[in-house]
Amino acid sequence: MEKQNKKRHLIIPIFLPFVGCKNHCIYCNQRLLHPENTELSETAFDNIIMEYTNTCRWKREDTDIEVAFYGGSFTGIERKMQIEVLDYLQKHIRDHKIDGIRFSTRPDMIDADLLKIYREMAVKTIEIGAQSFNDSVLQSLKRGHSAQDTRDSITLLKSYEFRTSIHLMFGLPGSTIEDDKESIEETIRLSPDYVRIHPTLVLKGTELERLYREGRYKPLEIYEAVEIIRYALKGFEDADIKVIRVGLHNDEYLANPDTVVAGPFHPSLRTLAEQKNRG
Repeated sequence: MEKQNKKRHLIIPIFLPFVGCKNHCIYCNQRLLHPENTELSETAFDNIIMEYTNTCRWKREDTDIEVAFYGGSFTGIERKMQIEVLDYLQKHIRDHKIDGIRFSTRPDMIDADLLKIYREMAVKTIEIGAQSFNDSVLQSLKRGHSAQDTRDSITLLKSYEFRTSIHLMFGLPGSTIEDDKESIEETIRLSPDYVRIHPTLVLKGTELERLYREGRYKPLEIYEAVEIIRYALKGFEDADIKVIRVGLHNDEYLANPDTVVAGPFHPSLRTLAEQKNRG
């Protein structure tokens, strides 16, 4: 599949905190990061799409526009509702307001029968929350899936010609720098189109916060996070895999002093890592 796209890429995010999630990972507090839960309705989607497309400064013909569902596990939503949600967006596809749809989900919740429907309904990209390729780390996070589930899901998605993305987290409980490097190498072997990388932050109201306050979890220092991100950026660049996000989106909710309890929170982690790569 062709990895390069000369067009600008506009993602219209729709956040659905915990929607479709079958369990609660110890590091996650999506409602803290996205307190304004989007209603699953045609009107809500119309308003969001209008807001983004009306304020986009790029020429439409030079811009690839995708609506993206984040914050939950889209494929975990009841099947009928999934199809209804995708159907809401088809008029925007027909009217050339958007070019496609993407969503994030768990690696163990990919239904081959639904993949055929997704293809027919303009889903272009499916992002997989792998987080780690170490099974003991995944178990400690209460992820409920294995590293092999991630390998299998990416292979299946590629067979249906979806663009793929893998989400990785560094500095997770029980994970070493060598474990993180191995997750990077595993990702390179799977060769997704995109990667998102996040050093682990301790968010308020999570089980990870409790472990941190009990002295049972120590997050990465800033310099450690910069070093592993530097290593990842170099490896993915050499493998022609585009890194589309480093760290959580630095908005008003993340910047709230009550949100991040501990961890390598810095608005320019990618820049620091890139500067180190340049020497």
